[in-house]
Amino acid sequence: MPHAPAAQNVVWFTFWASCSSAVSADAVAMRQSASCHRSCGSFSCEQLLQSGVQCDQIKKLNCDCGGCCMPPPQPCQSLRELQSVAEPKLAVPASTDSMPPAAPPAMQALDDQDEGQLLQEAFLDAAGQGFELELPEDSIFNLDAELVVAGANVTLSSPGRGATLDGSGLTRIFHVHSRGRLLLQNVRLANASATNQSTTPHAPHGGAVLVEGPGSLLSMRDVEIDGATALVPEAAGGGVAAYEGAVLEMVDCKVVDCTCAADGGGIYAQACIRVVIFGCEISRCHAERGGGVLCASCEMVLVDVSVVNCTAFFGGGIMGPTSAALTLNGCTVVNCKATATYGGLGCSQGALSLTHCVILGCEATLSGGVGAFDASITIESCLIEGCTASGAPALLAFLASTFEITASRFHDCHTPRSSVIYVGPQSVLMVANSSIGHCSTGDDPIFIAGICNLTDSQISDITAAGNTGALRLTGPSSTLEMRRSSILRCVAQDGAAGLQISGGRAALYGITVEGCSVNSGGGGITVNSEGFVLISSDGEIRSLVRDCRAQILGGGVFLEAGIMEMSGTDIVECKVTGDRSSFGGGLCAFAGQALLTGVRIQRCSCGASGGGAYLLFPAKLVLRDCTFVACSAEGAGVSSDSSRGYGSGAALAIGSGGVLDMVDSYLIGCTAANRGGGVFVEGSSVVTIRTSVISNCTARFGDMIALTNEVAHSASAITFHTAGLTLDAPCGTSSLLESPRVPMAMPGLILRSSEPDGGCSSEEQPPLERLLEPGTQLATCTDGTDLVPICGPAASCFEVDIRGQATAEYTDPILVPSCECRLPAYPAPDAEDQGLAAFAWTLGCVTPRRATRVSVAEATAESLVLRLRKTMTMAESANRSLVVNVGGTDVAGGTWSVNQSALPPWISLPVTSGNFSEMDDSVIVSLAVSTSGLAEQSEPYATTIALTVLSQQSVTFSVAVLLFVSSVVFAPRSMWGGLSQGELCRPHEQQQPYLARLTSGLSGLLPFTACDKEGLPVSHSLPSSTDSRQFKLTSVDAPNKIELLGVRFYSGNFFAEVLPKRPGLFEIKLELSGESVDARMMLTVDCPDDTVIGPDGTCVCDKGYEPSSELGVCQPCPSGRKKDSVSNDQCEVDSLPLVVGLTVGLVMTAIFCAIALVWRWHVSKVRMRMAKSAFEKQNRIERDFMAVTCHEVRNPLNGTAAYLQFAIGLLGSASGGPGSDQPGLKPVREKISLQSRETTSSRTAPALEADDEAEADCNDVAASKQDGTSRTSAG
Repeated sequence: MPHAPAAQNVVWFTFWASCSSAVSADAVAMRQSASCHRSCGSFSCEQLLQSGVQCDQIKKLNCDCGGCCMPPPQPCQSLRELQSVAEPKLAVPASTDSMPPAAPPAMQALDDQDEGQLLQEAFLDAAGQGFELELPEDSIFNLDAELVVAGANVTLSSPGRGATLDGSGLTRIFHVHSRGRLLLQNVRLANASATNQSTTPHAPHGGAVLVEGPGSLLSMRDVEIDGATALVPEAAGGGVAAYEGAVLEMVDCKVVDCTCAADGGGIYAQACIRVVIFGCEISRCHAERGGGVLCASCEMVLVDVSVVNCTAFFGGGIMGPTSAALTLNGCTVVNCKATATYGGLGCSQGALSLTHCVILGCEATLSGGVGAFDASITIESCLIEGCTASGAPALLAFLASTFEITASRFHDCHTPRSSVIYVGPQSVLMVANSSIGHCSTGDDPIFIAGICNLTDSQISDITAAGNTGALRLTGPSSTLEMRRSSILRCVAQDGAAGLQISGGRAALYGITVEGCSVNSGGGGITVNSEGFVLISSDGEIRSLVRDCRAQILGGGVFLEAGIMEMSGTDIVECKVTGDRSSFGGGLCAFAGQALLTGVRIQRCSCGASGGGAYLLFPAKLVLRDCTFVACSAEGAGVSSDSSRGYGSGAALAIGSGGVLDMVDSYLIGCTAANRGGGVFVEGSSVVTIRTSVISNCTARFGDMIALTNEVAHSASAITFHTAGLTLDAPCGTSSLLESPRVPMAMPGLILRSSEPDGGCSSEEQPPLERLLEPGTQLATCTDGTDLVPICGPAASCFEVDIRGQATAEYTDPILVPSCECRLPAYPAPDAEDQGLAAFAWTLGCVTPRRATRVSVAEATAESLVLRLRKTMTMAESANRSLVVNVGGTDVAGGTWSVNQSALPPWISLPVTSGNFSEMDDSVIVSLAVSTSGLAEQSEPYATTIALTVLSQQSVTFSVAVLLFVSSVVFAPRSMWGGLSQGELCRPHEQQQPYLARLTSGLSGLLPFTACDKEGLPVSHSLPSSTDSRQFKLTSVDAPNKIELLGVRFYSGNFFAEVLPKRPGLFEIKLELSGESVDARMMLTVDCPDDTVIGPDGTCVCDKGYEPSSELGVCQPCPSGRKKDSVSNDQCEVDSLPLVVGLTVGLVMTAIFCAIALVWRWHVSKVRMRMAKSAFEKQNRIERDFMAVTCHEVRNPLNGTAAYLQFAIGLLGSASGGPGSDQPGLKPVREKISLQSRETTSSRTAPALEADDEAEADCNDVAASKQDGTSRTSAG
């Protein structure tokens, strides 16, 4: 068949693009229709647009009218219109030899031929080219091979009743791939079967049509797929399969009786770009998963789609596994079944959105309606009804998923074994404006193990054969929040008829539980297994528990364990219907703790005890501002033989071991058939009632309060105490108070009588006369014990007469205790009643808050003593805390502060001031102490911390801090020499060694300073008990010339002791266990005083000095001795004085002789002048003169001779003896002889002659004088 020219192909492609977009526009139009019918306030979106409201204004109303505001789609142009436009533009061949263009395949008329072969040939001939083909009405094409659309745009349509393409069970009808685009309209695809005939990766899939690959598109309108199969193992998509990047659009199509071996009995889509299905019907399809539709790893939009009577093993209707995103709007899933799970819809690890959908009559073993695993589900304005499950949740089931349900109804769903709705762990269920009702289950109807939020919703008419009639919360991490929601007319066999909290936390605001009943305990709400529930009002909407029934315990609320806080709640007309074993018509606390604030319990009743509330060990009930009205303990058949507890406690009954604390509450008009119309107490219970009112309550014994006859002050005795209790009683016949053996501690009791003006009748008594049952006593001040005190701490007790002033009618006083605060205490400011503050079991009298004591958290003393050590790597620090105990019973906070400016730098506070609350009984002040910058010393560093604590009174503490610092010697920072005060160690550089000077032969001390890492001096010696290192001295260049005696430690200072042996310049090295200390020392050694350096380099005595007996010391030579050499020799005898004496004598002799000679010469001259005239006179004068002169000369010469004789004697003794030949005299003699010779040789002959004459004259004169003397002596 000839091919169409290129220009004609352009026309066909334009037609395809136009009509394909028109089909998509039809789909958009359907979406617009659905959107226009949505409500926006009181009108629909379409009505608002028709009334002239603009789309921008509608958006401001937060209405979902986006689709209705889209522009209308453009109509599809016909092929002839396109051809007429394109014909003038077709190119005319220039050569006449050219053949005219052949008619394209799309222009051929197939008429009514039933020739499948021709259709297959047409597809083959047009392979890779686009074309449009219109099949005759009612024509049937029997195919034996699939029609392939690859890389082309193909439109196949049929008018009227359409045409049929029949695969005869042999082949798939269409296979679209390789960016092919197929548009089918008004055709029927029948009896198709996918085989492995294609070579593409997904050949076995898609029983009727397979579209795959990016850019490929399948668009079907008014197409019916009937009886298609894909039965090859693992094959998916019994009717249609779309894969990997393809686009699938279906409008007004039918997929009927299709089957596949794996996923998607009707339609299967995986990893597609877009899947949109509008107005289609999928029925009687079957698969392993997703009997009707299965979408995996892509988005799918279904609008007005019906999935009916489809079946599968998983997901009977629609299934979305593996990251699917399913959006359903206006869809219906009816009578679908799953052998295992998800009868209607199922989603796993994906998202599912349902809007305006209906799910009816679906069945499964698990989750007959909607199920999810690790998925997000949104349900809005939907109806799920009539779904069942044989073994597990009938309606919803999900694990690790999120459900958001809005404005939907879940009705008439049933399961014989498990829950209607199951919320697994890590799952979230959020329900708003929805209802769940008319369901039946074999277990908990709504089971919550994750998170559940119900708002403005209703659970009603549910019957459970198990533990819970409506909703059960379980698991420690589960939570439930209900707001303005209701639980109505639910029935359970056991547990709780309405709501059961079995672990987890529940918060209920403005809820209603009404008309529920259970055969055991908890007609409305049950709390057990350590659960916690908060029941409160939602604004002005109070919570309500009404007309609930239980057979045994807690007609309204049953607290079996756990904690319950209730406020803004009414419990009305609830009842325990059993006879003698029925307790707590409104509330029964079997264990756990309950706090009720502003709760009203009205017209509740029971058969045995506690018409309003019943407590039993170890339950604790706290009532604040609560009201009990017209409650009753019916006690059918009560008689004198009945037990004391049966028919007792119309408002409150406290069983053995129960604890009741009631404040500011009212018990009004309650009636008990036996005892305690207001309160009945038995066993070892603890009851405190403060500032409350019991009014017009009646009973057979003890209209107001009745206590059983336990033994007083025993382990099983009742602890009963009231403060400021008011009894408001009319005339009557029975006593108001009954306590046979236990004195009733009722300080501050007020008795008000409501007797009529005319007084009581003859059969009745006024309240004062019937106040006490015979044998009942009121405790006095002396009856107070530690177990049952009368007044509180710091309060004094006194007694008052309850009758007031005695009258003639009442003469015997009735004394009750009263209390007042004892100074300096005062009533607690927050006390409910300042006048009753001093009573026991109240806030009582309080003392002012003030600091009482300060201590160190790490010690028991009030002072802080630290011993810290500085190492070679760090300065140790320590963190300590000061604990200030705050006393006083009042409620007041305060401040504390520390004066940081007065602290030394080694102590710091991260925070110097702070606050403490009224609940704090201590203040922690943190501080840090550091040794950084501190030198080691024997005495501790000391300071004082001034800590001021201000509360209702101000107190200032002084905390002494002592810090002992020890340091490790750090050799690199130690240094030669000492330090001044505040100076740091700074070792010398190698180029500038330390210089020192010592004296040779004398030991000396060279100071050095041992320092720590910071350069601060260390004050302990080494080695020590904590440091085995020691200092060592080394002489680098002259180890034999200087002796290093070691290191000494005196008075906190270090010294190197050195004994230098020779003078010189020496290099000394100081080490600490092999580590150098400072630079090397250059030591200069000097010789001692009076010594010099000798030739051998040692110190010797200087000239004139000789060694002394003291080592290393020289002394001057003794008198008469001398030493002219530099040595350590002894001094020698000094001959210089002898020589000097002789020299002086000779000189003087020579002088006198010279004088004599000169005088003689002078006389001779005179004599020559006067010789003639006075020869005789001259001769006489001459003799006199000579006599005198000889005498004067002789005396010096005699002295000189004597001195010489003495000197010669000394020299003789020094040399070993006298004599002329001794060596010691030889130098002197030689010197004298030499001088004599020199003198003799220097004189002249005449002088010698004159001397001789003078000598002779002298001798004569001497002789004459001697003669005269001799004569005189002789005479």
